Order: sequence, then structure tokens, then C-alpha cells
Amino acid sequence: MVYVIRTIVLFMIGLWLKNKFKEELSFKSIKIVMMQVFLPAVIFYLILTNKEGISEHGLWMIIVATLALNFLTFGFAKFVLPKLLPSLGKKIINTNAVMLSAYAPCITVVPIAAAISTNVNATYAALFDIGDKFFIFVILFAYISVQVQEKSGGFGQNASRFLKKIILQPINLALILSLVLSSQNIVFEDLPSVVQQVIVDIKAPLLILIPIFIAGVVSFENMSKTLLSVLMYKYGFGFVVSAIFLLLFPGVITAGLGLLVVVAPLASSSMWAKQNLMEFDQEKVSQKFDLEFADDLFTNSFGISLLLNFLIFSIGESVVNPNLLLIVGGGLMVTASMLYVRSRKAARQAQLAAAEAQAQKELALR
Repeated sequence: MVYVIRTIVLFMIGLWLKNKFKEELSFKSIKIVMMQVFLPAVIFYLILTNKEGISEHGLWMIIVATLALNFLTFGFAKFVLPKLLPSLGKKIINTNAVMLSAYAPCITVVPIAAAISTNVNATYAALFDIGDKFFIFVILFAYISVQVQEKSGGFGQNASRFLKKIILQPINLALILSLVLSSQNIVFEDLPSVVQQVIVDIKAPLLILIPIFIAGVVSFENMSKTLLSVLMYKYGFGFVVSAIFLLLFPGVITAGLGLLVVVAPLASSSMWAKQNLMEFDQEKVSQKFDLEFADDLFTNSFGISLLLNFLIFSIGESVVNPNLLLIVGGGLMVTASMLYVRSRKAARQAQLAAAEAQAQKELALR
């Protein structure tokens, strides 16, 4: 109940600030500041203060779980979803394969967990990002390259681009540095006091930025029924996959890690995946991918994911219930199918009506 009240208060503050400042607030700038400054400080602090919760065994388990979730969602988006939602078109199918299989836990999970949940949960979410980034920048990069038939330079050039993207991001620099220090049995309290205080000072404003950021980005634009069906399948499949993981590994997954397993597949379609699309010749990419749909998919899923993550972290570990997740996930997918069938039927009726009107118009002209 405490977390629920905190969630409502934070979100209401965000809505008030959004209304108060209106156009004066640049939420794109807030996002950049969060990712480049505050989140790296939070991640560095979390990992060095939760050494017991991230043993070497646990670290590799989280990375493997991340890759497994990514591959499962990639297969679902590429091969299963087109059967469930026929007539999507090859470009949207390719776009879904890239966008739906990539999560963004650092952006949608870490700050929320740090603000209203526990540091252990937030630490798990930060580590989850390692496997996710590997999948996005290697597997999806290769998939896009094959689709557009562009090698984008030799191995050396691709490796250099990959390393720059992975290493030279403040979030990843914080991850690498904290893991290196942690491997040397250095904890946060071992750092110089001035460094500790600076890290604490930098991460402190995150709690204020979160409600502004969430209220600012939660907007639903260009939400077609097809897009809504795709998103409902995304979240429904996420709940089902979470339930399967919890059922398969009941003795391995702790309550905190279980909460992350529930939340992570619901993270938004990743901006890093879309950025990969931008690395290639845009004319070639546009022939195989629907960039407008990718924009709408990311924009809408980002807001929905933030709200879902806030809700789930507020409820807490009580949502780590496989049976409940299966019911909710299955219900979402059934609803998505019904919505899609109705939208396709309405579209066909509109086409028939338009054709009939055109025929009558031509008949009248004669």
C-alpha cells in the first residue's frame, strides 16, 4: 500500500508539473539528462552497494535470461505474430521483429525500481541491460544487415562501431566500471568519501525527474487498431513468457528476480533497436521496414510500459504468480485477436462502401 500511495503521489506531481510548465518543458532534454547523468550515477551506486545480490553465478544467470527472453520475443514477432494477425505486411513484420524483441530496462525499469521499489530490484534491472544491449547491437544489427543486403563496411569497421556504441555510453561506462570494482571486492563504502558524496548528490534529483519524465512521455499518438493489437500481443506474450520462466525455475528465481522477469518483457520497444535501423542506407531500409510504424510503436509502447512498470512495482512481489500471469497474458492476446478481426472487417466494409459510392458516381455521370 505504501508503494501504491508513493506511485500515485509521484505521478500526480508529474502531471501537475507538465500542466504547469506546458511547452516550456523539453522532455527530450530531460530524457537525455536522465540517461547521460543521473541513471549512470544510480547504476554505479546500486551495483557497488548490492554486491551480495549479484554473485558471478547470478550475473551470468541474468544475462542468459535476458538473451533467452529476447530470442523468444524475436521468434514470436517474426514467425508467430504474422499468423495471429494476418495481412500485416512484410515491412511491419520486419519492423516488429526488430522493435518488439528489444527491451529498454535501463530507461523504463531502473529509475522506477530505484524510486519506489528496492535497490536489489533496480540492480537486477541494470544488469539485465547487459544482455539486452548485446542482443540489440549484435543480433538485430546482423538481422537488419541481411534484410537490407548491406554489409556496412568490413569486420573492423563494424567492430569499431559496435564498441563505440557499447562502451562510450555513460550508462555502460558506469556498468563496466562498477562491475570491475565489484570484481575486486571494492564496495561503495571503500571509495573516497568525496566520491561517495558526489555520486549520492548526482543521483538524488532522479526521484524528482521521474514523475516529470513519465508524465511528459506518456502520450498516445497515431494509435491505430493494428498498432493497438500488436502492443496487446506484445504485453500478453510478455506475461505468458514470464509465467513460463517462473514455472520452469521455481527454485532458482528469487522473489526480487521474479519481479524483474515479470517487468522486463514489458519494457518498451527499444530506442536502440530503432537507432540500428538508422545506421543503414535509409532508402534500402524503407524498402524492408516501416519506419513510420516503428516511430509510432516506440512512442506508444514507451508510455504504456512506463505505466505498467509503475503499477507492477507498486503492487510488488505479489504479482509473481504464474497462474495469474497466464490468465492475464492469454486474455490480452485473445482480446487483441478480436480487436484485429473487427478492425479488418471494418476496413473491408469501408472499402466496399467506397467502391460502391464510386460506382454510383460513375453511373450518374453517364
